[in-house]
Amino acid sequence: MISIVMLSSLLEKPALQCMATNVYWLQEFIYTNSCTGLNEENVFDILTAAYENELEQLIKVCEEFLLRNASVDNVCEYMDAAITYGLTNVSDKLMVYFDEYTRDIFHSATFKELSAASLSSVLKSNKLKIDEYEIYKAIRSWATVNAFVLDQPINIVSKDVVSQLRLSLMTSEEISEIEKQNEDNLIPVEQISLAWKDIALKTPVGSSISTTPRRGTKKQ
Repeated sequence: MISIVMLSSLLEKPALQCMATNVYWLQEFIYTNSCTGLNEENVFDILTAAYENELEQLIKVCEEFLLRNASVDNVCEYMDAAITYGLTNVSDKLMVYFDEYTRDIFHSATFKELSAASLSSVLKSNKLKIDEYEIYKAIRSWATVNAFVLDQPINIVSKDVVSQLRLSLMTSEEISEIEKQNEDNLIPVEQISLAWKDIALKTPVGSSISTTPRRGTKKQ
């Protein structure tokens, strides 16, 4: 349990001065090591303060809240928090939602708010239940929004995300369509060329990441 002296010291820190507006849950944690006042509206603020002030037990309480309340509707926000604060246990378990409800999540309103780091991490999964061309369309939509919001070129915003796209899993027609849409250089020319090479040489399935099917990859 944290002492009164430690509490006073913590409350002098900027992050916890903001937390002090939620007197109920702050006092509850300090005196009981629990935080029943935690909710959807304050969990990210509390987690941020807990992380900045190295309150490991409070971080654990927030982790448990995220896992207990995760759903298709909020999993993008929760994944961002997990990736930002290095909560590997949380991000690993949240991947179950992305793997099982891929299409629903990729078409959700919150998907476009997913950070590049989180989306890149999600796209490493072989278990996503969605075809690669549909992933490409989701990435293009995500990149268009984020390029506008961040006021940066689309290829800069999406660089790390696009690198996880497995073009070699697509049909020749789909790659040709991507080339037609690529005036903004969303997809690097080298990445497209590699896909054409894999198709021409009939590179064995699974011989590289780019040729490894996901669960939702359509059979050709």
